[in-house]
Amino acid sequence: MRYLFVMLLGWLPMLVSAVDFDETTQSLPLGRVMQVFEDVDGQATLADVIARDGLFRNHEKDSLNAGYSHSAFWLKVDLSYLPQNPNIHRTWLLELAYPPMDHIDLYLADASGNYRLAERTGDALPFDSRQIKENNYLFELNFSPGQSQTVYLRLASQGSVQAPLTLWSAQAYLEQQPVRIYILGLIYGVLLGMLVYNLFIYLSVRDTSYLYYIFYIASFGLYQLSVNGAAVQYFWPNNPWWANAATPFLIGSAAFFGCQFARTFLHTASHSRWLDRALMLLMAVGVLVMVLALTTSYAVSLRLATGLALAFIVTIFTSGVVAWVRGLRVARYFVIAWSAFLLGGLVNTLMVLGYLPNVFLTMYASQIGSAIEVGLLSLALADRINAMRDLQARTLQESGQKLAAMNQQLAHTNQLKDEFLAT
Repeated sequence: MRYLFVMLLGWLPMLVSAVDFDETTQSLPLGRVMQVFEDVDGQATLADVIARDGLFRNHEKDSLNAGYSHSAFWLKVDLSYLPQNPNIHRTWLLELAYPPMDHIDLYLADASGNYRLAERTGDALPFDSRQIKENNYLFELNFSPGQSQTVYLRLASQGSVQAPLTLWSAQAYLEQQPVRIYILGLIYGVLLGMLVYNLFIYLSVRDTSYLYYIFYIASFGLYQLSVNGAAVQYFWPNNPWWANAATPFLIGSAAFFGCQFARTFLHTASHSRWLDRALMLLMAVGVLVMVLALTTSYAVSLRLATGLALAFIVTIFTSGVVAWVRGLRVARYFVIAWSAFLLGGLVNTLMVLGYLPNVFLTMYASQIGSAIEVGLLSLALADRINAMRDLQARTLQESGQKLAAMNQQLAHTNQLKDEFLAT
C-alpha cells in the first residue's frame, strides 16, 4: 500500500498537467498545462528526460519566456483527444509562435510506443526544414478518438528562448490568419509608403535628413521582417547564417542612420554638444555591432545590439526633448513620434529579456510603434520644409523692405543732388 501511494504521488504531476480537448476545440493555449525542464548544460537526451520524469516542473505562465539563456529547455505536454462525435475528423496543429528560435526538436511516440525524433527545425536550419512552410513553427499532430499523446519539445537558442505554445484545429488556424496578416500588412504598408514618400521628397529638395531617414526606415523595416520570420520565409530562406546575423546587423544599421538623422534634423551640434557627441558614440557602437554580427557569434552581437537598442531609443528621445525645450519648432513632432516608438520598443525589449509575457501586443509592439513613428516623423519633415519656406519668405520680405528703403534713400539723395546742382 505504501509503495502504491508513492507511485501515485509520482504520477500526480502528469495527471494535473494533462489536458483534454474535443472536436469543438478551436485553439488551446498550452502555457499553463505544459511541464518544463531546464537542461543547464544542454547535454540531456530524450532517454534521459523520460527516465527522470520528475525533473519536469509545472509551468504557471501563459508562455515560457526564459530570456537570453545558454540552457536547453525541454517541454512536455500531455494531450487527450476525447471527441463527443468520434466520426468527425480534425487535423491538429501545434504552433510555437516565436520565429527567431534557433533549434526546435519535436519528439513523438511511434505505433509501438517508442519515442522518436519527428521533426527538427528552427531558424538555424534552412526554411525547407519546416514541415509546414510558415514563419511560425507548425507541427501536425494526429489523434484517434480517445487517444492520449505526450509531446516532447527541445528548445535551444543563442538568442532569447521563448515558447508561446498553442494547439489549433487546422481550420481555426487558417481562419485567424487573415487578421494577423492584415495587421502586419498595414504596418509594413505604412513603412514602405513612408520610405517611397520620403525618397521622392529627397529627390526634390536634396535635404540629407531625408536620405538618412530613408536608410533608417529601410534598416528598421528589414529588422522587423527578420524578427517575425517573414524575411527568412521570403528573402533568405536558404541562408541560416544570415538569418541569425541579420538581426543584430540591422539593429546596428538602424541605430547608425537613426542617430545621424537626429543629428541633422535636430541640429544637435549647434545647441547641445554633449548630446551630439552621445549620438556619434552610438553611431560608432552601431558600426561595431554590424562588424561583430558578421565576424563573431550571434549570441555576442545580439546581446550588444539589444543594449544598443535601449540606449538608442532613450538618447534619441532625450535629444528631441532638449531641442524642443530650446525652441526648435520641428522637435515637437519628433518627440511625439519617438514617444510611440519608445513605448513600443521598450515593451518589445522587455518581452525579449523575459520581463513581460510573449503575447501578440508585446511581440509586435515595436512594429506598431514604428509604424506610428515613421508617419509622425514624415509630418515632422514636412513641417521642417514649411519652416524653411517660411524663413525664406521672411528673408525675402525683409530683403525687399531693405531694398525699398535703400531705393527711397537713393531717390532722396538724387533729389538733394539735383537741388544742389540747380542752385
